[in-house]
Amino acid sequence: MPLKLLFIVIIILFTGSNALPDELKSLKAERLFLEEEIKLAKKPHIYFIFNFKDKKIHIKAHGKALKELNIEDFGFWGKPIDVKSTALVKRSSLFGPKRSKIKPGSGGDNANSGDFQLDALELADMPVSYSLSFDGILIRVKPKTDGFISLLGNTYRSIGWRITRPLSAMWNIAQGKQFTAITISLKEKDAQALYWAVYEKISVIIYNPD
Repeated sequence: MPLKLLFIVIIILFTGSNALPDELKSLKAERLFLEEEIKLAKKPHIYFIFNFKDKKIHIKAHGKALKELNIEDFGFWGKPIDVKSTALVKRSSLFGPKRSKIKPGSGGDNANSGDFQLDALELADMPVSYSLSFDGILIRVKPKTDGFISLLGNTYRSIGWRITRPLSAMWNIAQGKQFTAITISLKEKDAQALYWAVYEKISVIIYNPD
């Protein structure tokens, strides 16, 4: 008897008849995931992988990892997601990046003085709580709860999320689309880094084989 077949028989005998279908399902999801990433790796663009199996967010280009963010916690609501790449439609936040806006001619005499500086948009300017909208998928990013102040902030955001999530679901269903909502908790700097790096139409793979 071939060694591989013997191994399968042992699994069935000791873990039950459902073990093999579950194993095959996991292998199929892994294969689809690798096929989707190969497609993106061939293109000259940066792409993201939300890997909920390993609780990581990978920023990649040509298959090489540029940065990795740890997912502290997450939750799914709605239809399970198929393993396929999708594009970011929109990113939105209640409070956007803290960018200084300068109107032409409003600087007065100080505009030409040595004290005048144009502040560049930096990581610290990015919001820590926002939403990433895809086709039928909504990801809400929030900072990890760390202390009483952040607990109050996340409680407030959770209340708003419980209201807007059903509205988003009804909007997608009315358009004949399935809907999935995902909540992700990241460290504050990682949440800001993700917002800074993503942009509309960027390719993303959302991988959650379970």
